[in-house]
Formats: sequence, C-alpha cells, structure tokens
Amino acid sequence: MARQISAMISCLVVGLAFGLWAGSSPTLALKLSAHRFSEEALYQGQPVSYWIRQLEDRAPAFRQLAIQALEQIGTKDEAVVPALAGMLKDGTPGVRIGAAIALRRLGREARSAVPQLIAAFQDEDPYVRFNAVCALGSIGPDDEHVIASISAALQDESSVVRRTTLNSLGAVGPRARSALPAVREALKDSDPDVRQAAALALEKMASAEE
Repeated sequence: MARQISAMISCLVVGLAFGLWAGSSPTLALKLSAHRFSEEALYQGQPVSYWIRQLEDRAPAFRQLAIQALEQIGTKDEAVVPALAGMLKDGTPGVRIGAAIALRRLGREARSAVPQLIAAFQDEDPYVRFNAVCALGSIGPDDEHVIASISAALQDESSVVRRTTLNSLGAVGPRARSALPAVREALKDSDPDVRQAAALALEKMASAEE
C-alpha cells in the first residue's frame, strides 16, 4: 500500500512539473524571440529584418519606403549595405535610383557595394548611372580602382552623366590624379556644360600636378 501511495505521489509530482514546463514554454519562446528582436537595429519600431523583407514587396512605393528605412538604420546592422546593393538590380528605375542615393548617403561605410555600383554604370536609365557615379565618389575617393571606374563614365552617352562624373572627380580633388588625362580629354566634349565642368574639375585637381 505504501508503495502504491509513493508511486502515485511521484506521478503527481512529475505530471505537475511537466504541466508547469508546458505552460511556461510559450512564454520562454516569446522571451527568446523578444531577445533576438531587441538585438536588431530598429526604425519606426520595426527591426532590420522587417525592412529587408519589405524590399520584396510587389509595390515599388513600399520597396522605396524600405530603402529609406534601411538608409536611416545605416551600418548599425551588417545586412543593410548588401540589401541596398541588391536593389540596384530592381525592375523599377525609381527603386534603383533610391538604392544608389541611399548608398551615397552612407558614404565610406558602404564600401562593400562598390562592385554593384560599378555594374550599375551599364544601367539603361541615365539617372541610375548618374546616382551610381555620385555614390562611388562618396564611398571611395581614396580608392584607385574606384577613381578609374568613375573616369570610365566620362564616355557615357548622357551629357548629364559625364558632367556629374567630372563634378565627382573635381570633388575628390588632388587624390584623383590618375583621372587627369580623362578630364583633360573632356575639355573637347561636344557639350559646353561638360567642357565647363571639365575646366572646373581640372582647377580643383590642379595641385595634383605639383
């Protein structure tokens, strides 16, 4: 009899313990989830992962909103720059432009996006190319590979892109020494605004020849 009572008590204790564990496990899961959530950088109360998922939304306006949110978060999260760089291949020109602008504003911290920005020089939309040039000028003014890539944009069919390229090189100044031959060649451009931009760029880069 004593053994039966002891066995019943043991079963009751085990059952109670199991019930407490089962009841607390959802709470534990929520706490763990909240912990992971808290580790992500937030914008407007939403974590990076939320905004990255929104980059896949069917509506371009929502993808643009996600780009702006990620720009605000910046490099607080290592997933931001790759996500923005990936949007340079979006099917909507306005979204690609938004991604390039966001990367430009992140500046040197967006250095890992350089290959995608150089690839964007082949984009069919001149304003995507325009903003890709601006972004590269902001991200890698000390990088010879970046300077060479920017210089190549002086052959772009759009005079707006060529002028922007010269403005970017001028802003880099003496550090863009390797671009001097290409900038001098731009003094012969068929567009007067481009020729003027070339002259101004050379003036800013003048000390590079000292």
